[in-house]
Amino acid sequence: MNDKILIVDDDEGVRQILAQTLQSSGYSITTADSGERAVAMVRESPIDLVILDLVLPRVTGSRSSATLTTVRPEAAVIMITGHASVETAIKAIKMGAVDYIVKPFRMEEVELIVGRSLERSRLRRENAALRASCR
Repeated sequence: MNDKILIVDDDEGVRQILAQTLQSSGYSITTADSGERAVAMVRESPIDLVILDLVLPRVTGSRSSATLTTVRPEAAVIMITGHASVETAIKAIKMGAVDYIVKPFRMEEVELIVGRSLERSRLRRENAALRASCR
């Protein structure tokens, strides 16, 4: 498994637990503490999945998500937040997120959502490649 995951959260503890758990599952992990840094990192190197906190200082997770999906449309984005509501979930999905996780979360749930999101992303890329080869 060479999937590259970027974890974006201003809480260092959240970044560390997600990074440690997902790295032990075989994923390649990088982290960022702000939306600005995440966008810069995604511009520099390919990322398969971004786990993005909805509430970040300066540039919100919603605005960062919109920029990330423009810069790297093939990357899946999972929003994560401690401020859960139906409205924020709908907003996250409208901004391009493929899924939504509420803090506090169970790592088993995160691993399941990450695996499912990466598989969907992989299938979209394969489908696009097949369509391109048929033209």
